[in-house]
Order: sequence, then structure tokens, then C-alpha cells
Amino acid sequence: MSQRPESTGPVKRALLISFDLISEAEPPTSFAIGCLLSFLKTHWLCRDIEIEHVSFNLLQTPTLSPEQALRRILSQFGTCNFDTVAISCYIWAESLINPIIAALRRSGFAGRIVLGGNQIHYSSSLDSDYPDAQVFVRGFGELSLLRALTEASSTLPRILNEEVDLASLPSPYLNGTIPVSQNQRKVRTETKRGCPYRCSFCAHRDLEHPKVYPGNRETTIAELKFLSDKNVNKINIVDPVFNIGHDYLWILEQIATMGAHFRLSLQCRADLIRGAEGARFLDLCKALNVCLEFGLQSIIPSECLAINRRNDLDRISHVFRDLNRRQIDYEVTLIYGLPTQTVRSFQESVSYLQGLDCPKIRAFPLMLLRGTELWAQKQRWGYREEPNGPYHIPVTVESNTFTRDEWVSMKLLADALNPAEQV
Repeated sequence: MSQRPESTGPVKRALLISFDLISEAEPPTSFAIGCLLSFLKTHWLCRDIEIEHVSFNLLQTPTLSPEQALRRILSQFGTCNFDTVAISCYIWAESLINPIIAALRRSGFAGRIVLGGNQIHYSSSLDSDYPDAQVFVRGFGELSLLRALTEASSTLPRILNEEVDLASLPSPYLNGTIPVSQNQRKVRTETKRGCPYRCSFCAHRDLEHPKVYPGNRETTIAELKFLSDKNVNKINIVDPVFNIGHDYLWILEQIATMGAHFRLSLQCRADLIRGAEGARFLDLCKALNVCLEFGLQSIIPSECLAINRRNDLDRISHVFRDLNRRQIDYEVTLIYGLPTQTVRSFQESVSYLQGLDCPKIRAFPLMLLRGTELWAQKQRWGYREEPNGPYHIPVTVESNTFTRDEWVSMKLLADALNPAEQV
């Protein structure tokens, strides 16, 4: 279990509020929040800070109201006598953020509001988007949130974006921050953060520090061994691209030697699987219980150009045929609603994958994530958005090259492709 540093003075109180999408198969604490709490609760600068966490799982309560959230906070922690309230801001909970801040203020909370998450990372209008927040955390949150909790308001900048040495961070599984049950069905973890690519629709990149941050190899293996001993059924490694860097083959080799039986889900780039290193990667995937996930998005040159995506289709087709031959499980995802896309071009991408006998093809509507390059090009592509799904997330439903009726045709095709969600 995590060890709280010994207090040396008056204790301050901080509340972390998160809006999560946690399935029944997963631990009750999300991986992202677990990483933050694991770091903060074991850091010596937090020895005089009592950090509480409340998670609202929107998979269980998709119609959560700000009043319901406030009632739970008050019933769980009493009056709002916190010095700082930090709130995670993601697109699926965007409509809750300002109303919950207002509800906290009405209840008597007069302290500092800190906001972080994907909605904060790239926004160019933070003051107008969130007028009652005092500090905004961009990029990876551990060190920035530490500063927000430990420094006086007078010395804090309005926006924090501290670089993180991922290799020095403690594991939230090894120190017990994220509880794992015996025979847990699914967990998430990481071996690296960041992405070197520049896809214009994606919010994985930190625009201020655009690089890949490797984790600690020994910590990764110790964590995977711990999860293996817990007989975890499936581990999703959430690296944006697993098969880059210097350690990914070594990690798979270590998993092979530990005799683990868990299923491993890896997000990869197919066009990076080449040469002797690529052959070794596929050999290891064959030896392990692996599912590879490839975000192809499109095969159409004009669409790829519009989203800053290069796909080497000759290499990709070779890799998919090799995966089929080796009987390695994999799935490929596409996006519909892309710039210059038509119903016919979307069908071409689908048919290409079907012609390669891809076992699982999934397609998702384009979301214009705040602050991304594509989000700034709405007018250029003539985009119109509508809220979609249980969390009312805006998706593109009309552009210069497809009408709303044509978007519906693409959606029907995507719905027919998408298999039921797997654990």
C-alpha cells in the first residue's frame, strides 16, 4: 500500500473530482486518476495535504446532474471545507464542469479551483470557457497538480504545464492506489506517454512538449508480474503507439519469460512493423495472447493529407496478410466524417480492409477535439456538429463533401461493422 509522508504542520485539504467511464470489468479507480493519486500521496511535498477523491462513473450514471454530484460530495465529505478542488475535464463531462463549480460555490466553497484534462490541454479561451477557475493544468498532470496543491496562489502561474519524468513515477498498482481484485477482468497501464506523430484530429500530443516519454522498464515488468499473479484476464496498454522506442521488444520478451496468461491489448502502427525488428515483434505476439489495434483512419490520399496522416498501404497490406497467416488477433479502426470524405470514399476504406480479410473492422464518427488542428479548421471544411450518444459529445455530421443524410449512410455502414464491445 502507498505510504503517506509524515505530516510536519497544519494539514490542508484537497478534493479531486473525476468523471470516469469505468466498466464493471475494471478496478473502481481509473488508471489516469490512479497515476495522479499514486504520485501525490507518496510525494514528500504533500505530507501536509489530505487528498480526497470522488469518482462519478458516467457509465453507471450517464444523466448525472450537478445537484446530484454536490449531494454526494457533501454526504461523503461533509461541508466543502477544502482548500483546493481539482476537477478532471473531458469531453464526455463538459456540460457538468461549470455547473458543478457554481454548485460548490453556492455550498460555501471559497477555495481554489484547478482544472485539468483533455478539454484544458489546448483551449485558447480558458478564461471565458471556465470563468471561475483559478489554475489550469495542461499536459501530464502529476507535477503540475503538485505545484497547484502546494504553492501559494500568489506565486502560481495561471497555466501549468510541467514536464514529467515518467520513469520516476511510482506504480499505482504496486503501491495499492488502484486496488486489483484476484481474477480482475481488465486493467489499464502504460509503458510510455506521448506520440511523435502529428495527426490533426488527435489530442494525444502535448504541443508544448511534443515527444515520447519512456517509463521505467523494471517498474513496468514488476507491475505486469503483480497483475499476472493477480490472474488479471486482460491488460490494455494505453500507449498511443506501443511499437516505438527502445524497450517494447524487451518488455514483450520479459512477459514471455514470466509465463503470464493475461490477454494483452496493444495500440500499434502497422507501417512500423518491418525488418528483423518487426519479425521479432510478430514472433512475440504469436507466442503471447495479444490483440493488436491499428488506427488506420482512412486509405484515401486526400483524406490522409487533410489529417496529417501518412499510411504506407503497401507495407500495411503486407503486415495484415502476415498477421492473418500467423493467426495473430488484430483489429483496425477507421473514422468517418473526415475532411474531403464522401460516402463512396468511406466505403472504399472499408472495402480495402475487407479485401485483406481483416478480422475486426470498427469505425467511429469524427470528433473535433478542442484545440486540435482540425478543430481550428471547422470553417475551412464546412463542418457542422451535433451532439451524439449518451454523453452528447459533438461529432461532425455535415461538411463541404457530405450532407447530413450522407453522414447517416456512413453511420449505418459503421454500425453494421462494429462488433459488440469486448472486455
